[in-house]
Amino acid sequence: MGPYREAAASHDPCPRCAGPLAPRAIADAAIDECLSCQGVFVRNQLLDRFLDPLDLGGEVLAQSEVAAPALLSGGGRMYVKCPRCQTVMNRKQFATGARVVVDVCRDHGIWFDAAELRAVVAFADGGGMERAARRDAEQRVQEDEARVARATERWPFTPPSHTPHSSSTLLDEIISLLTGWPSSSALGARDGRG
Repeated sequence: MGPYREAAASHDPCPRCAGPLAPRAIADAAIDECLSCQGVFVRNQLLDRFLDPLDLGGEVLAQSEVAAPALLSGGGRMYVKCPRCQTVMNRKQFATGARVVVDVCRDHGIWFDAAELRAVVAFADGGGMERAARRDAEQRVQEDEARVARATERWPFTPPSHTPHSSSTLLDEIISLLTGWPSSSALGARDGRG
């Protein structure tokens, strides 16, 4: 048992192995840790603090050892339920390039299997969140450009080419029709400027 684990188990079972969850203190915060598989549940309100190496992220890096690759594989059920609301959580990659798949309850928090919280904290500490945000933004731009290109290929007509005075010529023609006066394009053609 680690130095920050408390003995009392919570009433919520581990979503991965159904073992008992117990509160684990990290600095001034608490997470729920499974006493059997060492997975942890982090509430949404604490996540940003864990991604900050000067806050809880630094505590996690200082407390935990680098996990053996076997611990990162997870195991147990593929889809798990939130320990708070019992809703099946969504599995997703934590961030682009993080190489950690977590289980997310939109309302309550994220389940990290054994060693995944440390892996995510180390990823964030190494600038991974900023790199992921840049890659995601670049991907969205590429997708938008591709969507525009596909849409323009399907247009049934070719837009008229823009000439410097095309809109003013049309306006002149409308005014000429309404007033009976000759349009400026008609005057230009008569004077040899059109």
